[in-house]
Amino acid sequence: TGTFSALTHLPMLSGSGVLVPKETYEADMKELLARFRRDLDNEDLPMFLCQIGTHDTNISNDDAYTAIRSAQQDLDDGQNFFLAATEMEFERKDTAHYKTPGMNEIGRRVANGILYYYGLSEYYRGPSIDAARFADKTHTIIDVNIVHRGGDDITPASGITGFSVLDGETPVTVLSANRLDAHTIRLTLSAAVTNNARVRYLYGLNPDVSHVVKDRLSGINGSTTKKFLSAHP
Repeated sequence: TGTFSALTHLPMLSGSGVLVPKETYEADMKELLARFRRDLDNEDLPMFLCQIGTHDTNISNDDAYTAIRSAQQDLDDGQNFFLAATEMEFERKDTAHYKTPGMNEIGRRVANGILYYYGLSEYYRGPSIDAARFADKTHTIIDVNIVHRGGDDITPASGITGFSVLDGETPVTVLSANRLDAHTIRLTLSAAVTNNARVRYLYGLNPDVSHVVKDRLSGINGSTTKKFLSAHP
């Protein structure tokens, strides 16, 4: 008889499922994994997560839906949970489900995460945001620092989408988001921030995912796009 060596969780959320607080979702997922481990008699069984992507506005609200994404990201610890697949940039065929090319890519990302677990891939997640700072005294330019996991640069070089900025609780228009260098994205704002600034990436049910940030590995046949920057609420 065979044994289970890994679990993949592709969340299908509906109704009250997307109104669960972040902390409750995280606790429930940990309990779910514990039960699988107990039932399958494998105390080291890992779970590979697929982070929820975009959705029409008929299901939830921006804050609640983003909280679930944030919980899925925070669960990733490289030992028990692996955020193996992000799903933000794929074209949908209806309110929530992706067309075949997107599903194929999700499968590839999950497979790569499993390969990483078994020491057969060098990475399983894309770059992440490490910090964001004002670039000058005008408070109209913010530099977002990027930490790489599987590449050494970012793409696209200009016209990056998905970033939003709050001045306190008031949205400030991001006029442009462009690559400054291999580790920095520069945001230019429409107005100076006068309170505490908050930078968000891919926030809400339907952020603009037309030009998401992706990790790029240089040097082999020019460059190879790898994984993309996950949502930061």
